[in-house]
Amino acid sequence: MSFSVGLLPRLLPRPSLQRAYHRLPHHSPTPPRSVALSVPHPRFRPSSSGYRTYALSLGLGLSAFTLHTLSPPSAPTAKGLLSVYELSFGAVCGICAGVFIKKGLKAFAFLLGGVFVLLQYMSSKSYISVDWSKLSSRYDSAFGTSSAAGGRKAPTVGGVWSAFVDFLTANFQQRASFLGGLVLGLRLG
Repeated sequence: MSFSVGLLPRLLPRPSLQRAYHRLPHHSPTPPRSVALSVPHPRFRPSSSGYRTYALSLGLGLSAFTLHTLSPPSAPTAKGLLSVYELSFGAVCGICAGVFIKKGLKAFAFLLGGVFVLLQYMSSKSYISVDWSKLSSRYDSAFGTSSAAGGRKAPTVGGVWSAFVDFLTANFQQRASFLGGLVLGLRLG
């Protein structure tokens, strides 16, 4: 492993290596190349206390410069739409309900997906026979609405949302703040 002469020997000289060179047994007038690379520059030979002061001041200066250039500029803080210190009871209830609903729906979807995969696996191995059209018609009759022609329509997302909101906000006075908190809780959860 070889090093080229650069800025490091000039900035951080090692006088002890030069003294160690003169104690080598061959006493040749020119030092070998590996030792010559670590000998300090002849114009700069600080004492040991000057070396420490120089290295300390160089390190502190580089640290201050780095901190100054890397620190982001201070920007004025903008007031958000929702202040944590000014949350109403309805908003707090809405946030908690939203987080609870989102976590619960994830668990329910996980279980329902697992049941579906298990039924498909057992059906593919001919252990059971699943009538998917009958399950679909039972779902539509349980959650769908009746149409003008007398048939059943599948539920829509808007209909499910409005029925859900009506259920949650029944006999609750702070409906608007609750809905804002609910949406925020669904997003956070």
